[in-house]
Amino acid sequence: EQLLKQNEELEAWRGNLEQDLEAAQRTQRSLIPAKPPEFRGWEIAAFYRPVIQVGGDIYGWLRMRDGRTLFWIADATGHGAAAALLTTLAKLLFHHANGENDTPAGIMHAVDRDFRSILGARSFMTAMCVALNVETGAGTIVGAGHPPLLIARGDGAIESIASASPPLGLVATSRFTET
Repeated sequence: EQLLKQNEELEAWRGNLEQDLEAAQRTQRSLIPAKPPEFRGWEIAAFYRPVIQVGGDIYGWLRMRDGRTLFWIADATGHGAAAALLTTLAKLLFHHANGENDTPAGIMHAVDRDFRSILGARSFMTAMCVALNVETGAGTIVGAGHPPLLIARGDGAIESIASASPPLGLVATSRFTET
């Protein structure tokens, strides 16, 4: 009888955990844009599929005050619901920083500052952002510990641009350089 009772309790706990993960998954999917922006002369594609139900990856785009489009991507430490919560924070921080800053380096600095002030050095995330002028094709790139950005050119050439700064939240005095 005791084993049956413990099994029922474990099943109830598992059911609650699955409901929590499903809620986290729905929330995280709602934060990720459904389709990429459309610009005449540009082909932009995006694809998102977490390894498990939820994870620490998120991306988005914003219109900057100067008319450029800021494409950003972030990957928070960890997996599961805790990492998914950090993606919510990342989106909020990028949107907030965009309202206060005119440059990608300024945006990344503000995200880093706010992320660190909220979490201390207990967590970190990598990030990359590109401010693109779709009329001229000029772009400015800032990376923070993220894997290299790959640019596929119209002639088939691939360019790799590495992050120049450490991940967000790790170092109190990070400097962000625009490429």
